[in-house]
Parts: sequence; structure tokens; C-alpha cells
Amino acid sequence: MGQKSLTRDVYDISQEKLCDIVPSGTVVGRVTNEASKLSGIPAGLPLVATGADKACETIRPSVIREDQAAISFGSAASVEFVSKKYFEPSPFLPSYPAIPRGMFNGEVQIYCGYWMLTWFKKNFAQPECKEAERLGCAAEALLDRHLCEVPAGCNGLMLLPYWCPGLENPDARGALVGFREVHGKYHVYRAIIEGVNFGLMEGLRRMEKRSGQKIREIFAGGGGSRSDEVCQITADMFGLPVKRIHTPESASMGAAMCAFVTMGEFSSYEQAAAGMVRVRDVFMPNAAEHTLYERLFEKVYLKLYKTLRQVHRGLTAIAQ
Repeated sequence: MGQKSLTRDVYDISQEKLCDIVPSGTVVGRVTNEASKLSGIPAGLPLVATGADKACETIRPSVIREDQAAISFGSAASVEFVSKKYFEPSPFLPSYPAIPRGMFNGEVQIYCGYWMLTWFKKNFAQPECKEAERLGCAAEALLDRHLCEVPAGCNGLMLLPYWCPGLENPDARGALVGFREVHGKYHVYRAIIEGVNFGLMEGLRRMEKRSGQKIREIFAGGGGSRSDEVCQITADMFGLPVKRIHTPESASMGAAMCAFVTMGEFSSYEQAAAGMVRVRDVFMPNAAEHTLYERLFEKVYLKLYKTLRQVHRGLTAIAQ
């Protein structure tokens, strides 16, 4: 950050406290004897600069072609892909450096993302949480069994996933629209998953338009990708094959790929992907359900925020 940088008006950190920025794949040092004693990591092991968390998540499932995208079903859900040219996913929001040098990582996030399932469990799923504790499994595993009981589109219940507003919509708030007497808590659970996906669909299509790329397959990662039901709903909504690799630890895998390429264990990221990544499952879209989701996306979801924007602003002005 230069001395005359505009960001110094907001974050005026002294220069000596700022680290040097280096390209991915740079050896920045080696593990010291002291660090080795504290961590158990062998002394002298090279320390490699890899990339940001989402950049690592993008590269890890072999998303190194411009027709592939990665979705991370984490606390902050995101969709991203690499591009040979720079573009802004949204006006004034940059693409970030990708791990392969000379490429860029376009990214859109739903900030609260799958944290909303934690919110749901805390407020509406105490019985499932207690049963999961007794069985020694995740509460989501029990809740996911009920997803097939709720049809695509949740009988007309739709969620606007702005539990945490973004930079483009600082006044936005979350919303559940379309409640009727047929709806129960499992409709709300599925509506959260569908709402997050609708937000990611909007982001992906905007990035496709702004970059000129066309995505033809999706790789899923993050904790939510453990669910077969979530992956199948995602394939149905996007209308694209969803591939799940052998581990949900996506950022760690991407960082390891960068380190191995840097140290010469693999000659390229393509070779690293072939040697380190295994596609475990492929979820193919259901054409009929995709048609329904497309109608909901175009006719309802894309209009929700604009319709509710003044209401959100009024709520922000009155009550925090």
C-alpha cells in the first residue's frame, strides 16, 4: 500500500507493519527450529505462499479450465471460476489473483451462506440436534432426510438469503416470502438451501455475462457438499453436472496443490489435479425440476430484492 494510496484514509497502517506481497508459488522462508519444536513440523521445510482461501478452493477440484466453476457450501457460500482476463464480477468489485500466475479469480459470495443452517438448527431443530447427539452424527444428516419430502420450489416458499447484507446492497435484509398453511419447518430448511443457490445462480450468471465465459460443470466443496441432497438440488437448480471430489477440505487441497507444483513434484496444475484429485460423485440435473427452478428464478427471485428494497430501507431507518 503506497504512501499516497486512498486506502490510507481508512486503514493508515504504518509501512513497517505491512508484509510484502508475492506471487503464488513463492518460497517465502523455511520452518525454523523453534517453530519445529512447537509444531512438530520438520525444521527446514519450505514455506510456500499459495493463495487466498477462495482461490485455493477454486483450484483444488481441478477448476483450471474456463468452463468450470467451483461452489463452496461454507459459512460464506461462494461461486468462483478462473479467467485469463481481468473482469469485475460486479461494478467496482475486483477479480482476485488466481493461484495460476497470470490468471484471475472471479468470485461472488453469499456472506452468511450455510451459517443459516446453523441459525435454523438453533431456532427450529432442537429435537433433531438432540437425536443427532445421541446417534453421534451431524444434525444436518437427519434434517437432509426430510428434503425429499418437500418438492422443488418448496410449495411456493422462497428465501431471500441476505441475513448479512453485502457491499452492493447494504440495506438488504433476509426474507421468507410465500407462507401458506402447507408449510412446515422442513419447507423452511429446504428454502434456505434453495435461496442460497438462487443467490449463487445470480452471481454466476452475472460473472458469465461480464467475463464472456460459459460454465458447463460445477465442482462442489465445503461442509454442505457432504450432503447428497444438497448436491442434487444444486445440479437441478443450475442445470449443470455437479461433481464432488473425495474430500470437502477444499482450501487445504488447493494450497497443497500449489505447494507441490512449486516444489516440482508436479510440472503443472493439470498434472497435480490428475494426481491428487479424485471425483467421487457426479450429480446430473433433473430436466423437469430445472425448468421449474428457471421459472422461479426469472419470475420471482430476481424481482424480490428490488420489490423489497424500500421496505428494507425503512426497517433499517427504524430498527437495527
